[in-house]
Amino acid sequence: MTSASLPLEPSLPELPWTTWTPAITLDFADPGLPDTGRLDAWLTGVLDISAADLRAVPGATPGHAHVWRILLLARVCLLQCRVPAFEPPRLLGLQPGGGNRIQAKVTLPWIDQIHLSLYAEVVQQAARLVAWCGAHPIDDAHCASFFEQLRDRILLPCDRRVPGGRSTIPVLRTAHDLNIPFRHLGAGVYQLGLGHRARRLDRSSTDRDAAFAVRLTQHKGYGARLLRAAGLPAAEHFPADTLEHARAAAARLGWPVAVKPVALDRGEGVSVGVGDDAGLAQAFAHARQCAPRGDILVERQAPGTCHRLFMARGELLYAVKRRAMGVIGDGRRSVARLVDEILSTERRLPPWRRSGLQTLDALAEQTLAAAGLAAGDVPAAGAYVALRPIETTAWGGLDEDVSDRVHPENRRLAALAGKLLGLEIAGVDIMSPDIGQPWQANGAIINEVNYAPLLGGGEVSRARLPDLLRQLLPDGGRIPLFEARTADAWNEARTRWSAWREEGRAAYLTRADRTWGPDGELVPMTIQGTRQRVAALLTWPTVEALAWVAP
Repeated sequence: MTSASLPLEPSLPELPWTTWTPAITLDFADPGLPDTGRLDAWLTGVLDISAADLRAVPGATPGHAHVWRILLLARVCLLQCRVPAFEPPRLLGLQPGGGNRIQAKVTLPWIDQIHLSLYAEVVQQAARLVAWCGAHPIDDAHCASFFEQLRDRILLPCDRRVPGGRSTIPVLRTAHDLNIPFRHLGAGVYQLGLGHRARRLDRSSTDRDAAFAVRLTQHKGYGARLLRAAGLPAAEHFPADTLEHARAAAARLGWPVAVKPVALDRGEGVSVGVGDDAGLAQAFAHARQCAPRGDILVERQAPGTCHRLFMARGELLYAVKRRAMGVIGDGRRSVARLVDEILSTERRLPPWRRSGLQTLDALAEQTLAAAGLAAGDVPAAGAYVALRPIETTAWGGLDEDVSDRVHPENRRLAALAGKLLGLEIAGVDIMSPDIGQPWQANGAIINEVNYAPLLGGGEVSRARLPDLLRQLLPDGGRIPLFEARTADAWNEARTRWSAWREEGRAAYLTRADRTWGPDGELVPMTIQGTRQRVAALLTWPTVEALAWVAP
């Protein structure tokens, strides 16, 4: 049995807000001289931990090597739990315990507002999984067992305790790579940058997104009405709270129609290409099952494919054509065989690296039949075969980068739609037969505008994240800072503070018990201690420069 414990309070914050948990005590059975080949095959081959990281063991004994592997697995788990623990863990010390046991002191990057007990629990469970991996070869059955343990022991328990969304880690990882300091303010909201240059983000939403934007974008009816009222092409639909109302709406709109809940996202409850009364009844029942309350929308089916334009501050960051989940033919294998072979490969991948492809089911067969195909057919080399009617977050899909093909009129349309709805960052979904043609030429419409669109979910998106953060945080979100450390530290800090004020900066000066503002007057604060005051002042949007005396 492995156990871990830690103190209740974290250490004082250090700039740039990368701090460390107090020492976690890890108690485990002495591994002796284990053959690490099998364990390392799990860590590198299944979890993508680099061989270079495995070799960076801070110590020469088998015990050091064993603890280091536990810490590397713990860091992978923390990242999957949306804890931005990007810095390498630290092994502080190793000593014999009672009997045939070893005690290790370890520490990991600590993030504000994440309860410290979570770190001890993740390390403890990582130690158990490391021991399990060392005893089991890699095969499909053992991979399934490992991922089940990982889900039940770590991912699900942590998911309920760590706020944030799918964009959180990709955005923060990019900030870390660009040396932009960040700090968790609580509830999944992070401050990136310092003082008056800082920005606050929650997933991909920013502090300049209007509060009303949430209400307008999360209700498909409200958002579309605003766009239509502004003279923009938006979805035509009618609300329906009964099947009879849905039939009346379809009669007015004409077949085919789409049916969707008014207030759900991720594509939940959506049916497209509904072409008759029987299909309408099935689609309405599906939407009502997903959304027992609230209106169901019956919408005129727009021509073409959904293209998502990611807009940042009125400019196109990138655009993707959203293909439904499917497979690419090679001219040799049937659709069924292509699916089977992909799923066979993905059984040994962690859940977060899988495509989302499912075994062929009734919906896949219906989608194939609508395209004139069957599971046994052999698609031509390079042919894309959809297995779902549309791309959704729940079903997955393939994003094709079309950033260079977006017509300027479609860019202007997306920019205006985002501004109308009060969004600094917006995901504007345009249904178009060809995004390279202007919307007014081919009947394209704005399907919806998304608040906090997913960023970093695919390669196209991750490649654009540095550009986004450079737009939001010029100069890395940093302000002039000065920490005086000499024997004449106080006079040095005052001199720097005075020079900044003469330059017209809103500069602050602090020591452990007093803080002065740009006007030279004392600034009252409820906290004591230089580090605590510095950390607090760097959250103030009024601070343009800061000097302090080293504690």
